[in-house]
Amino acid sequence: DSILESQVELKVDSLNPRIYKFMKAWKPNSTYRMLVLPGCFEGIDKTTNDSLKLSFIGADPENFGVLIAKTDSLSAGIIVDLLTDKGKLVSRKSSSDKKPITFSFIEPGKYKLRFIEDLNKNGEWDSGNYLKKIQPERVFEFTEGKNKGEINIRANWENEIVLSIPKP
Repeated sequence: DSILESQVELKVDSLNPRIYKFMKAWKPNSTYRMLVLPGCFEGIDKTTNDSLKLSFIGADPENFGVLIAKTDSLSAGIIVDLLTDKGKLVSRKSSSDKKPITFSFIEPGKYKLRFIEDLNKNGEWDSGNYLKKIQPERVFEFTEGKNKGEINIRANWENEIVLSIPKP
């Protein structure tokens, strides 16, 4: 065994602040080991962790699909939610410009998309303001195609769709 220290960025998940992601270009099918020393993490009750040893294998991109969402007309920002076919949120991404939104490393299966017209470009849905006569930001389901919006993600495939935001 050898010790190899590596620069890994630790990032808080945008949907759940109790989940952290290790950001690194992991090599596919390579084995990694991580050692977390005692006292590294502290709970709200001031208890700390014991030593933790984790092993994992870098995911092979060929086992996952990619979904690229483009917009045909975008005057505001957009928030795109990737949902399972049962409606469970898998990932949320936002963009305040016309760049496509890419979901990578998607498990093969059936998915749906929900998108939100982000008028103030803050990356989250806003409920509006009754006193200021501001309407809530509009929410849409992607319903195009022969399967009424159901998107089939396959391993090692790239799907590209165009989201159309209806006029108010």
